[in-house]
Amino acid sequence: MSSVTGTYTITTGPGLPPPNPLAITPATGSDGPNPVGTAITPFTLATVSGGTGPYTYAVSGLPAGTGYVLNEQASADGVAGDQDIIVSGTPTAADATASPITLVVVVTDSAAASATLKRKL
Repeated sequence: MSSVTGTYTITTGPGLPPPNPLAITPATGSDGPNPVGTAITPFTLATVSGGTGPYTYAVSGLPAGTGYVLNEQASADGVAGDQDIIVSGTPTAADATASPITLVVVVTDSAAASATLKRKL
């Protein structure tokens, strides 16, 4: 049996680049007015990007009995991992009483980074 001796060089790199920071775009704004009893055309409230998915959401500011519904869906911009926050529904009398509603959405990613959206409806 014979043997061979040699020198091997192994180079390491920084690994995977860190994800882009978690962001909500736009982070502020306003929409409406939306008439009571009239279904609104669903619209993108904001787009969540970056961070480490999956995302969780905490929503505050919607009055009790509100007709607004927030949903998450893959972003229409085609960027992998981006999520759109969609508003739909039929505003109720509770919405009109509290108008303008200041909606606050806090998005947290699985690495515990968070971003905040403040929007008037």
